[in-house]
Amino acid sequence: MLLSVHAYAGEYNLLEIYNMAKEKSYAIKISELRMLESDKDRDAAFGGMLPRADMALSEQQVNSFLTAQDGVTEERDRKLETEIIVSQPLYNPEIYKTWKIACMRSKISELGKELSSQVLIITVINQYFQLLKNHNSLEIMQTRVKMYEELHQTAIEKHENGLGTLTDISIAKKELQLSRIQENNIKQNIRLRNDRLNILTRAQITGIARLQKHQPVIDKLLTLDHNWEYLIKNNIELKVKHIEADIKEMEISRLKMSCVPTLDLSYTYENTDVPHLEEEKTIALNLTWPVFSGFSVFNSIKKERYAHEILLLQKKQKKEELETEIKSSCLQAIAARKNYFDYQDIFKTADSILKDILTLHKKGRKTLTDVTDAEKDRTEALLNINNSLIDFILSRSTLYYLCGKIDSYKLKALNRFLIP
Repeated sequence: MLLSVHAYAGEYNLLEIYNMAKEKSYAIKISELRMLESDKDRDAAFGGMLPRADMALSEQQVNSFLTAQDGVTEERDRKLETEIIVSQPLYNPEIYKTWKIACMRSKISELGKELSSQVLIITVINQYFQLLKNHNSLEIMQTRVKMYEELHQTAIEKHENGLGTLTDISIAKKELQLSRIQENNIKQNIRLRNDRLNILTRAQITGIARLQKHQPVIDKLLTLDHNWEYLIKNNIELKVKHIEADIKEMEISRLKMSCVPTLDLSYTYENTDVPHLEEEKTIALNLTWPVFSGFSVFNSIKKERYAHEILLLQKKQKKEELETEIKSSCLQAIAARKNYFDYQDIFKTADSILKDILTLHKKGRKTLTDVTDAEKDRTEALLNINNSLIDFILSRSTLYYLCGKIDSYKLKALNRFLIP
């Protein structure tokens, strides 16, 4: 069931707060810059497979000493040389592996940006609905305070007319004071939650849209007969762990390739002002074969293998943690939905009982203690209806986040259940 959103000046709905937070988010800006940085690293690594041109200019002064009959003479000559070298790697697997690694790291940066967006979405949802829960609780508590103010005033009037007792006044006063304490505590929680939204958006949030009455629905995610392997495959943190393990595997392969021969094609052009050697052109195939590197490559390969094993274990650990968290969120959402309907039934009964007791109390057939007991049952049921609905929304949103399915479309769908 989708309901329309009405907007009033000074109040913000969920989507508006998210857009404000996204615009000001340092995490998203940093992830965007990191993505650009890794793209340049990838382009630079690709440049290692392209032709390379170098030019060298040199000027030399040559001193020649000639022996003749009349003695030794010195001749000074200035020699100018120009050398241009163009080379192209023909076979260099190490350079190719370096480029592949840079491509993988670029993919991690893209996932990092997506993860930053998802973290911001779930953070905004949590803060928004926790604040909304407190607002709803405040309304319930203010109604309770108003009722006890009336009961307290009625008890005083009855006592003045000789129809009531001091005990009734004391009971009403005590419940009124307790209700006001709870009201103040809720107001304090609202200020704290509001401050967190202000920090997220770096703005002053003066009011938020409220949740319309609707029934929580069960979708495909909220069942326990799932293939958990399929559910967690879209989790971004798990994807990053998978790519990091692949990178380490590629690093090992790259280090091994540093020990194999490489083949380059080079063209050299030399120009000098020495007579009879004005120009020289050379085309060469250069074969380079590393023979001994002091065991540095061997030790580096061993180190990367250990690092690879660590990442595989971390990936396995993350998968197990995700399965547990997904099952927990699923069970919490299902329990919250059941509680929502159960507390609605309890509220209807408690509300009916309270009305009957209030009527009998006015006739002197029920004590004020009976009224307060019935009122507590009704208020508790009403608070639990409010809390279970919010808990359902939060658990369901967390489930989407863990499955990597939380996005702006889910946010817009959730926003349709709000009114100012």
